[in-house]
Amino acid sequence: MGTEKPSRRGLILSSTKAKEWVMDYFTQSNLINCKHSSYGMMSSGCAQAAAMWHYYGKRELCSLNSHIVLHLDTSINGIFYNGQSVCIAMCYLAQQHADLGDYSSANEILSHAKQQFPVSTHEADVWQACQQRVLFTRSLYNGRLKDAEQAMVNLQAVDEAEAKIRKGMLLRERGRVTEALEFLYKLLSQCEKEKSEFSTDFRCRVLLEIASLYMHRGDSTTAVLYVTDCIAHASRHHLELIEAIATAHLAYIQLNMGMYKKAVRLVESRLLRIFTHSSSYDKARVLHLYARCKVAAVKSETTKSTLDTRAELQSAASLMLTVTSLYHSVEAHLKEKDAYYFQSILHHALMAHGGSGAEKQHHQEERNRCARQFKNLDRLYPTLGPVGVSVL
Repeated sequence: MGTEKPSRRGLILSSTKAKEWVMDYFTQSNLINCKHSSYGMMSSGCAQAAAMWHYYGKRELCSLNSHIVLHLDTSINGIFYNGQSVCIAMCYLAQQHADLGDYSSANEILSHAKQQFPVSTHEADVWQACQQRVLFTRSLYNGRLKDAEQAMVNLQAVDEAEAKIRKGMLLRERGRVTEALEFLYKLLSQCEKEKSEFSTDFRCRVLLEIASLYMHRGDSTTAVLYVTDCIAHASRHHLELIEAIATAHLAYIQLNMGMYKKAVRLVESRLLRIFTHSSSYDKARVLHLYARCKVAAVKSETTKSTLDTRAELQSAASLMLTVTSLYHSVEAHLKEKDAYYFQSILHHALMAHGGSGAEKQHHQEERNRCARQFKNLDRLYPTLGPVGVSVL
């Protein structure tokens, strides 16, 4: 008698139940460890819960569990527990501070980790990997590609998988698109092996990197295949944050294809999740995209009145204030420059859409301010590569 294969819906339901059971086991295990004052197991349990929430895209819950690890009273006769879970919790918090642009706090946390877990200890690989990831991301945002390459080389010694995907990102930023595609295709083929060493979220990230390269080349038709593949995998495995960011990529493709209203609705459906759990850089990118979609949608409607058009343009200009602030906080000056460019265009358009004399004067001043900021940033951070302002 043959056995029936479970349906896709059944697999998703069982996966959801499994997720709930695992979190329930974590809770029950922590209660038992607490009753028996097993501080090492308590710290490990909370660190594992933090890792799981991070994997599923619940960054705030990851932060909460990391704080619990560091605030546990593990003192026995004046000696505190100082295992690997403590180092992992410190690194999660350092990464979160770095994602918000607070690099000084991130470096301070990592310096404490270095003191508690010297290079000679087995746990040192954890904070060293986190330190190099932060350095790479900060250098990439700043356009300091040589520093980013050095951080990638250092990262390869302690976390080879993360170094690989960052190599593809670095090749993209240098404009070596063909070489980046070849490298990422090889990486994707390794992810698709039956017994792959890479996790599902890693595969989704590789798919998004490939899609970004095709979008950069203006090949939206090919890009959409990789974006939808990423969304399908992320949804199947409940990777909510990756799914939201991939959906923003899909909205960008719709914007390029002229489906402006659909793009607006798609971005709006994921704004809450992205603003709750993502980094400042991703928030800025999605808001920038949202502003562009709103402007494109209102311009495509010939029946819109002048007042409605001006209201939408003003709304987009207000969004861009947040975008420039977020880009500045993470030192993404090249993206900040693009945001100022778009913001100056918005204020110039508002000058042409009526309003009182005082309003026109205000928009003229704002346009000139944004143009001046763009010029200053362009002097410090010139755009040397072929990456354009329209790439998400």
